[in-house]
Amino acid sequence: MPDHPTPERGAPHALRRWGYFVALSVGSAALALGLYAVVLRTDALDPALAVLYRWLRDHPFVTGLMAFSPLFAVMLVGWGYAQRARRRRKQLADS
Repeated sequence: MPDHPTPERGAPHALRRWGYFVALSVGSAALALGLYAVVLRTDALDPALAVLYRWLRDHPFVTGLMAFSPLFAVMLVGWGYAQRARRRRKQLADS
């Protein structure tokens, strides 16, 4: 089934897709707000979060790794792309 519009698929298909998009967007927003309200209103997590805070405060290396993990991930992806480019250049030079 092609993704581009065809005369037989027309506007009803596009309206249905927009309907799904809006319904899923409203549902996900309601779920996110509900989760936020539950976490905001509950005090049951306080003891566990206090323990986690003390542990992270006592282990700054772990906190630093967590802070720099997006940078490490980007560097790893960049390294992978560089390896692919090197292989491609070598393959073109050999042929």
